Amino acid sequence: MIVFLIDKNLLRNLRLLNNLKKRELVMKEKIKKRLMELVKEKARIDDEIDFLNKELTLEQLNYESIDFVELIVLIEEEFEIQFKDEDFIVEKLTNYSMLESLVINYVESK
Repeated sequence: MIVFLIDKNLLRNLRLLNNLKKRELVMKEKIKKRLMELVKEKARIDDEIDFLNKELTLEQLNYESIDFVELIVLIEEEFEIQFKDEDFIVEKLTNYSMLESLVINYVESK
């Protein structure tokens, strides 16, 4: 028979870590859902666009320049973040997935 001795503090810390990870996942899902709502609100598209498609380009959302600027302002206000100008270089932000990652990174780092 094998007996495992588990330090109570270690067990408590593991539970805390697990709870933090669960909260982090829930937070990310809430961010993704709200971001999708904001993007759909500003996009000139049908609701049928597949936002789960990681390669959905921002071009496919039919944004005009002013729409994109308004979207960025909405996102900054909604999530209480401030983007850097260099975040919006075309090569860095080519699809919806990249925008989603950018927003999540900013929210997590504040």
